[in-house]
This record gives sequence, C-alpha cells and structure tokens, in this order.
Amino acid sequence: MRLRLTLISFFLILTSSSTIAGDEALKDLLGSFKASDEYITYLKERPITSQVIVVIEIEERDKEYVFPNPYVAELFVKFVETKADLNATKKKPNLLN
Repeated sequence: MRLRLTLISFFLILTSSSTIAGDEALKDLLGSFKASDEYITYLKERPITSQVIVVIEIEERDKEYVFPNPYVAELFVKFVETKADLNATKKKPNLLN
C-alpha cells in the first residue's frame, strides 16, 4: 500500500512539473516579447490604434495569446516569426467561452 502511494505521489509530481515547465516556456516567450526593442518603443510612443481583441495562435505550441489591439498583435507575430522561428496566425476571438 505504501509503495502504491509513493508511486502515485511521484507520478503526480512528475506530471505537474511538466505542466509548470510548459507554462514557464510560454511565459518566457511573452516575457521576451515584452522586453524587445519594438515593444518598448510601442510603449513609449503609444500610437493611436483601434482597441479590439486580437488572438494570435502559435501553431507549434498550440497556444493562443490575446492582445488588446492589432498593432501589438502584429509586433508579436513579427517577433515570434523572426526571433523565435515559430509560426503565428491570427484567429477570430471566441467570445462565447
């Protein structure tokens, strides 16, 4: 019985740590983008742009990122495709979730 509990505990720790590592990689991608020169310039200039939700999907990671306007979304797409060598596509937001 004790062996089973130990194995179950080990399995739960192993699966939860892999989920956390995946989340950290995704946060790192967004963090790298926010540290980029292009994003910092955007924050300084604050160009006038429409405020609509733009969803960007990273195909290799099956992850979606939500941005408040098309300008920032386009900066993110360019960053991901040039610096991270990943494919990013715009998606229509699903507002019914």
